[in-house]
Amino acid sequence: MTIPRIAQEYSPFISDYAGRGHFVHTDGHDLGDVAFWSGQCPDGRIVLACQDIIVDLDTDSSTLSFVGTMDTGLSFNTNGRLVVTRWTQQGEDRETLLLCTQIDVGTYSPLRKRLHIWYGLTNFEFWGTDGYTITPGSAVLAIPLNLHGPDSAYSARLVRRSDYDIKESALTAGHGIVPTAELELVLESGDQPDNIDSVAADMCQILSIAKGTRIQWIYRRIVNENGTVLSTRHVHRVTSDYSASAIIGSRPRDGATMKQFIETAFPAFIRKRDSYELDKGVINTYLDAKSDHDFIESRELKFAVAVEMLAHANLRATSHQRYETILSRDDFQNCLPDLETCVKNCLTARDIGQKTAKRIASRAKELNNAPFADILDQLFRGIGLTTARGDVKLFASCRNSLVHTGQSLSTNRPLDIDCPFAPGRAGSVQEYFFMQSLTDRTFLRLLDYDGPYLDCRIGWSDLEAHGPPIPRAHVNDLGTHS
Repeated sequence: MTIPRIAQEYSPFISDYAGRGHFVHTDGHDLGDVAFWSGQCPDGRIVLACQDIIVDLDTDSSTLSFVGTMDTGLSFNTNGRLVVTRWTQQGEDRETLLLCTQIDVGTYSPLRKRLHIWYGLTNFEFWGTDGYTITPGSAVLAIPLNLHGPDSAYSARLVRRSDYDIKESALTAGHGIVPTAELELVLESGDQPDNIDSVAADMCQILSIAKGTRIQWIYRRIVNENGTVLSTRHVHRVTSDYSASAIIGSRPRDGATMKQFIETAFPAFIRKRDSYELDKGVINTYLDAKSDHDFIESRELKFAVAVEMLAHANLRATSHQRYETILSRDDFQNCLPDLETCVKNCLTARDIGQKTAKRIASRAKELNNAPFADILDQLFRGIGLTTARGDVKLFASCRNSLVHTGQSLSTNRPLDIDCPFAPGRAGSVQEYFFMQSLTDRTFLRLLDYDGPYLDCRIGWSDLEAHGPPIPRAHVNDLGTHS
């Protein structure tokens, strides 16, 4: 079956299926079998085109799913929400197009002893350390991995798709969403594929940090030891356009670096995910700061927000919440009434109006808040990040300017703060690179990594000679270009 006309505007498709099936309804009524066609787009969207039927979910809310049998004899079914995008009727020809959350093709038997689970990854550029044979006479680059969690270990492999070169060119030229690679995880007996999906999701988070762009898995194949595909799942996930802000490169020498980063970062991510709330928006904020589709001031602010989220999470994770204030909350609360009275009396003694004096005195409670620079210092010392002298205060000043004035420090240029950035647009770029560099290094050290990486640190002579990013020997390298 060719791509139905109603679905063609969503093309190209990375996978497609056709057969006959029917909709499942809560009340049990059946509208009969219809011909169907389904495909997944590179950005993860899944479309389902059904012929000889018009479906209106607004008037028929009993529709649960669509099940069928493909032309190859394999089973087909949807899971999750179905959304009708349009329908057409020309004479007796009727057709409905739907968007699906998930489709499953084929069946999986839990009696298998050893399985290989393959996840299709979007927007992942990398250089391999080994070759992987796809078919006799055809091989691609790959990275074999040993992933160690607190209670388990996994044998894994990152493999370029056979069409990697074409997809990479489309990715870097179009800055869209393209599947480029696959992650293989070996599933031993006693475990279930759905349980290992969380490992793949964690890997996507780690790879996203390494590449500075959102990496997601959008399909999953279960393969037995003989290479037979038992089932395939396609999932519509939240993806985002490619951004060229990697901290682990994709050149030939970077394959070993990527392997080192992943094998170091994976156990650290698992160990710190909950205590640092890494799956509650901080990584998304960090990646969004690297988006090519936003203003530079907005991106700087997102770097500041991501680091601040980590800084406060660090205080909670290490039971150091007391550092959020200068005095303990109880001690300061005991002093607060006298402090407010003193402030009010001092102001009224200088002929300041009662109303104004009261407003100012009511803010005395804010005097106990620890400076952001102090909270940052706790984070950097806690994760073992070495910073150049003055960088902590400079980052805090950049954050304060953005939060309190809506302007970058290089634009605002307050008289009481030494601003090392040039005036105008050049200074904004320098400031952005500075904030990106310190944020990058924060995430790398949080994941216990101190190896080679690409740095956008402000080193003006380095930037003029080499341009960003600057290769560094390791995260805590404060020297010049190496």
